[in-house]
Amino acid sequence: MKRTPYVPPAPLPAGLVRRDVKVDEQFDVGGAAALRPAVAAFPQQPRIVSSAHGPIRHVMLWYPPVAEGLLSYRSIYEQLLRTLPAAARVTIVTHPGEADDLASLVRGARPEADTQIVTTPDYLAFTVWAEDACVVVEDMASTPPTTYLLEPATFPRAGDMFLPELVAQATEVQATQVPLSFQGGNVLIGDDFVLIGRDYLDESVAGILDLGAVDDFPYDGTAAERERATTALFRRTFDPDRVFHFLESTPRDRPRDRIVRRNGERWLESIAGGRGARQPIFHIDMFVSLAGREEPSGRYVVLIGDPARADELLGWEPVAHDLQAEFDQIAAQLAALGFEVRRTPLPYLPALLRGPVAGAGDVVGEIRWYHATSNNCLVQIDGAGKEVWLPTYGHGDNAELEVADREHQRIWEDLGFTVHLLGNFHPFAMQMGAVHCIKKYLAR
Repeated sequence: MKRTPYVPPAPLPAGLVRRDVKVDEQFDVGGAAALRPAVAAFPQQPRIVSSAHGPIRHVMLWYPPVAEGLLSYRSIYEQLLRTLPAAARVTIVTHPGEADDLASLVRGARPEADTQIVTTPDYLAFTVWAEDACVVVEDMASTPPTTYLLEPATFPRAGDMFLPELVAQATEVQATQVPLSFQGGNVLIGDDFVLIGRDYLDESVAGILDLGAVDDFPYDGTAAERERATTALFRRTFDPDRVFHFLESTPRDRPRDRIVRRNGERWLESIAGGRGARQPIFHIDMFVSLAGREEPSGRYVVLIGDPARADELLGWEPVAHDLQAEFDQIAAQLAALGFEVRRTPLPYLPALLRGPVAGAGDVVGEIRWYHATSNNCLVQIDGAGKEVWLPTYGHGDNAELEVADREHQRIWEDLGFTVHLLGNFHPFAMQMGAVHCIKKYLAR
């Protein structure tokens, strides 16, 4: 059986830019000394907010404008707002011009819930990917704990890097910057551990060497000494009480983009986008899910995406560039660390995007390969109560993918979770994200 390509029914809005796209924008934050009592402007006893554990108490969403005639994501946000826990507070960042329509959406979806709309300057361009611009920690040194949005040294994606400061201005949370490289989607936080994609360990070491911003760092030390010092800085900054694991794969003979013929037309086949340098996808939340501890063993269950399992379910022939071996390496690494690893279908399919492609010459469009990920989900483990919000892909011309949707549902239900099936996430997945990427947990 052939894979049915996904064909977007309308052009994508600017706010749904591909998640791994970077633009060269940076800014510096300076300060001036004052003859006042010393005040710590950073979390002194940081505890990182979990990706799965505890009731969802406060969530941040970003809602950029959608121009007429472009593919809308309004229905997805409406469904998400309807199905989030009623007690959860929601903060939504949007343009001034979208505020009235968004308020109408909120009144219909969550009429009794605590919801705050924060507006940006009307000129600011930003994306839907609220997960990435920061990690969230609580400073346990204060009573009640102060919530901090910890930002990386740089975050070059449109205007996204300015939003944490705007939210800090409009709410009780604080924002501060640290000399490490990370994005929220490459960080998953369990009950007593943190998983981070290996790329951000390497990037952080390189950034520290370049900036010289960390005191007592082994600048002249070995690579292993630098990695240990950087891991210690991650723990000190994020949460010293958790164990940190950096997930990695070994790239070998990865195919590159190429020009192919389809029905007599020349297309650019994009297969290199979205990969990490030392991980199969640039963010681990695209293929790793946290599912809590199983009884009676107490081992922690992680679900790892598996393209081959999707091929088997759907009757597809394998493709050479699905990086199956690298997903298997991540699964083996977690198993060796003592996790209970279970594999989930990770369909890998092309989207057909007809139109000019910058730098590709005389082609009629792009064939963009992407993962229809349901690993990129929302999880709430609250005592005996367990819930999960899953993206789905078995819609329209891609109805065959309902088989994979139902398999994800079965796996989570077998683990004791109540499953909320969300709508069509193809437009997000083809841009390298899904539901975990469009929200940020601010409190649990």
